[in-house]
Amino acid sequence: MNTRARVVSLAVLLAAGLGAFPAAADEAFPGAHKVGGRIKPPKKIKDVRPEYPAQAKRDGIQGVIVLGCLIDEEGKVVETKPVKSIPELEEAAVEAVRQWTYEPTLLDGVPVRVAMTITVNFRLGDGGSTSQPPAGGGVTGPVRVGNGIDEPRKIKHVAPVYPEEAKRDGVQGVVLLECVLDAEGKVESVRVLRGHPALEQAAVEAVQQWAYTPTVLNGQAVPVVLTISVGFHLN
Repeated sequence: MNTRARVVSLAVLLAAGLGAFPAAADEAFPGAHKVGGRIKPPKKIKDVRPEYPAQAKRDGIQGVIVLGCLIDEEGKVVETKPVKSIPELEEAAVEAVRQWTYEPTLLDGVPVRVAMTITVNFRLGDGGSTSQPPAGGGVTGPVRVGNGIDEPRKIKHVAPVYPEEAKRDGVQGVVLLECVLDAEGKVESVRVLRGHPALEQAAVEAVQQWAYTPTVLNGQAVPVVLTISVGFHLN
């Protein structure tokens, strides 16, 4: 009996606890200069720590809020748009970020408006505190592949081995995996979302050996989260 294991990489957004992805920062604020290249991330000179919503803490809700931010010529955050949102946490993140202030960004000696992406990470288990973006306003946690975040290109592929027992039993189907890639594009962790138990381990073992091109956001290599589909099919 001939067998084949078909692997398809999907730029799928997980719906569990996450809002839809609107446009990225550079698309959301037309006319503003995008951070990257000649435009360096501005230095934050005023930071306000977001308050962890009490209801979200009670419900065990945590995660990353990614905001597209428009910073005016004086370095004030004048507008925000969600890039990745968790509804229970978004308002707290926005209220804090709107109070941040940066050094003015100069282009050829002239202050200009800039658009950049800011990540605010809410984590439980450390006293309910909220980790902040670095002073430059970069990303502190993995960002999900989606609008504005292109799926990285795979540069190393290892085909999964079809388990012999699964073949004998005629088991086939798709294993859906959530993968975290580090800033270098290496698979850091793999979590099974859906799939037949007889096929899960083979899919995980293969994907753990894959490698991708680094994902660059605002000139900085960042970790990313994407969903991978590994298909096992009998002929």
